[in-house]
Amino acid sequence: GEILGGEILGGEILGGEILGGEIWGGVIRGGVIRGGEDIISFANVGSENGVLTAYMNENEIEVLRGCFKGSICDFEKAVRKKHGDTKIGKEYLLMINIIKIRFQDK
Repeated sequence: GEILGGEILGGEILGGEILGGEIWGGVIRGGVIRGGEDIISFANVGSENGVLTAYMNENEIEVLRGCFKGSICDFEKAVRKKHGDTKIGKEYLLMINIIKIRFQDK
């Protein structure tokens, strides 16, 4: 991988290319992040007050949250199954919609 500029605080980067932007924690495998518009994250999320991060990999939106790593569709299914119509579930669904809007033209 190649890292040009930006600031990385913790986490693990395996492959991919990062050109600018800031990352706080998380694991990114593959994908190309060229600036702030290529990645989005939310802090203090869920019952663990963790970080939810989403970015475009080669062909779909990938989501990282705790031990979850997968597509936005799989994440949405997991949220609906685990959290249903609870406050946490509703918050996750709002974030999922924001993520989809962010990457709708990618």
